[in-house]
Formats: sequence, C-alpha cells, structure tokens
Amino acid sequence: MRRVIILCFLIIAVLSTQLVSVNALEPDTREALKFTKPPTIDGTISAEEWGDPTVKGIKHGEPSNAIAKDSSQDITFDVWVRWDDNNVYIALQTPDEKLINLNTGELMWNGDAVQLEVDPLGNWQSQGKSDYTYVSENAREIVYSNNSNDHKAQAWCYTLGGEPEGEYSISNVDGTTTYEISIPWSFFDVDGPGEEIGLTIALLTCSSYTYDGWLEYGSGCIMEKAEEDKSGNNKIVLSETEFTPADTYTTFNPTPSPTPEETDDGSDGDTEKGGVDPVVIIVVAAVAVIALIVIIIIIRMKKKK
Repeated sequence: MRRVIILCFLIIAVLSTQLVSVNALEPDTREALKFTKPPTIDGTISAEEWGDPTVKGIKHGEPSNAIAKDSSQDITFDVWVRWDDNNVYIALQTPDEKLINLNTGELMWNGDAVQLEVDPLGNWQSQGKSDYTYVSENAREIVYSNNSNDHKAQAWCYTLGGEPEGEYSISNVDGTTTYEISIPWSFFDVDGPGEEIGLTIALLTCSSYTYDGWLEYGSGCIMEKAEEDKSGNNKIVLSETEFTPADTYTTFNPTPSPTPEETDDGSDGDTEKGGVDPVVIIVVAAVAVIALIVIIIIIRMKKKK
C-alpha cells in the first residue's frame, strides 16, 4: 500500500515539473541578413530597401515570448534586423493613427516609443550564463521616440546616459508608424560584429499623454522589471546571406502588419492572455486522476480494516 502511494506521489511530482516546463518561455532565434550597402535612414521602409521582415506580425503570444500588457493585446508590429561590418540596423512598423510623446531624455518611455536592448555578445544562453536577466557590460538599452512638440526624432541611452550614437528616423504616414535605426558597433565598445547579438524590442503605445500599452518581444526592457515570466533577450544570428538595397524605392511603408480586424481568416486576431495550453489541461487532468485513485485506495484499505 505504501509503495503504491509513494509511486503515485512520485508521478504527480514528475508531472508537476513538466507543467512548469510547459509554461516556461524560451528566447526566439532568427537570422539577420547582411547589407551589402547601408539603407537610407529616412523613416521609410520598402521591400526593395530592406527585404522581407525578420519577424512579421509580432503580437501577444506570437512568437511565444512576445508579451503584451493586459489592455494592449491588439498591438502588432513587424521588425527587420540587418547588419554590416560597421553597424547593426533595426526597423519596425506598426499600425498607429498618431504619434504622441511629450517627453525627453530618460522619460521618453512614457508615450509612443520603441525601446531596444542590444547585446553585441549574444543573449545570455549563448554566453553560457545561467541567470536569464544577464547581459554583458557591452549591452546597451536605448529608447527612440518622436517628440510631439518639435516633431523631431529623439533617442536616449539608459545604459550610458545621453544620446546614443548612430542614425534614426521616425515617421507616421497613412496610419503606419515606422522606426528606422542604425547603431555603430563601436557604440558597444566592440571592434566589430560577432556571430550573433542578443535583442529585445519593446513597443510602447500612447493614446493620450502617457503610455497606455506595451508589447515586448523578448525580455530585457520591460519584462525584467515587471514580470516573472521572462525569456531573456532573443538570439539574432548574423547571417552571411547578403541583401542589396535598391537604389530607388517605388513604395512607401508597403505592407504594415494587418490590424486585428484585417486578418486573413476573418477573425478579430486577438490573442487572449491566459489561454490554456492543451498540454497543460492533459497534465492537470492526469494529476487529478492519480489523486483520485490514491483516495479510492486509501478508503478501501480503511474499510478492510
């Protein structure tokens, strides 16, 4: 009898461990193409200039480590990551009717903005670290926004304090906001590109005068401060596959991600936070069945006595 009970409890313990692992988030891994020549940093993106997005249609739960604030699960964006021997290039597009940000410097997060954490040495897993909040001393956390007072793009580096090096431009045209950024490798105190970078991107949104939503791809800008369910920076492999920007571009902001009302399948596209994974249901059901069996065995043993 004791052996049966011990065995059941061991099974429950193993299944509970599996339940935890099911809920764990892993960093995303993507490849960044290599530019053969720099793009024009002017706040415009086209397929001719940047090619296809590195990650398209990011929203809450897609990829799995993209997390949104409760009230902002309809936020979505596309991101492009490119590189060459001099710079890392990052571009982002999101549906947005109007840019609002009245802040400057380290307060720029409190409005429409993009925050980046870039680690030139890779994410924490590729550096062989066991602490998922780890970044190297070369990592930089930077915020970019368009100031509503003078309508100029601005940036701030939280890591070093002050304006970061590089070029950046931000635009809002026909309901689409575009961020286009280049950062020199020298800003990270490295001689040049390695084989990969660690990257987290957080999009903050604003409909009045303070931010009211955010969507973070990876965790390093917002999640490390706010949540337990974190994955660390994403792993972006610097591919040797080349892409050459065209000399002229025929389109402006060509294909922003569809809004939730415009998904191909006709659904509203919303991802409900807290949706239950089928594997979780199976594990919980198995634990319940085993617990019931243990109770029945105990009751029958008492009756025999």
